Amino acid sequence: MKRVTSKACCLLTLCLSIFITQSTAKRGGPTSGKPTSPPGSKHHVPVPGETDSYYGYGLTIFKYKDYEFVLHGGFSRGYGSMIQMVPSRKFAVIVLTNKSGETMRKTLNKATQLALGLKDDMPDKPATITPPTTSEMNEYVGTYSHAPNTWGVSVKDGKLHMNFDGKDSLMTKTGEKKFTFGEQNENEVVFVPGKSGKIEFLFFELYGAKKIK
Repeated sequence: MKRVTSKACCLLTLCLSIFITQSTAKRGGPTSGKPTSPPGSKHHVPVPGETDSYYGYGLTIFKYKDYEFVLHGGFSRGYGSMIQMVPSRKFAVIVLTNKSGETMRKTLNKATQLALGLKDDMPDKPATITPPTTSEMNEYVGTYSHAPNTWGVSVKDGKLHMNFDGKDSLMTKTGEKKFTFGEQNENEVVFVPGKSGKIEFLFFELYGAKKIK
């Protein structure tokens, strides 16, 4: 586990602890034998690029192996955090780090898998993805902002690149308007059109960034 030094992380831990405690107490609590769901876990808006994932009020809700998961996280320069809950099992994992943008998704998911006794999925046969055309790549080019973070998308030598957190990475198409980038392609982004039909937003982890140029 990474050593946490950020005051923001400590404050978030306290807030999340209070949130879980109050939510459980108001909705029956562990001694009642009733599954509890945190306030705000009602489905409101679909998450871009996903088929069964939604936003609630400050929470993301999705289904996996017949369980409904509820999560919330945050990150900025110098820290990252994530809480993942399964209300029907009264289970939660909280991850805090002192690295910019790091939420330790693999660790969080492994802890959830072990605690709930979930088995690994059989790997799906990789889908055939058509590489983006020059016209498509040009639609994505620009600078996207969700202060204080920015994502710069450009075309170099006929390939799409992402500049984020001072690092330039090649982007790999994985689906409809969906790409990965990073040293191990560990980061995923989804480009989202606005009302005009043109690409105006970039969805990354917990951020929705607006195209500013």
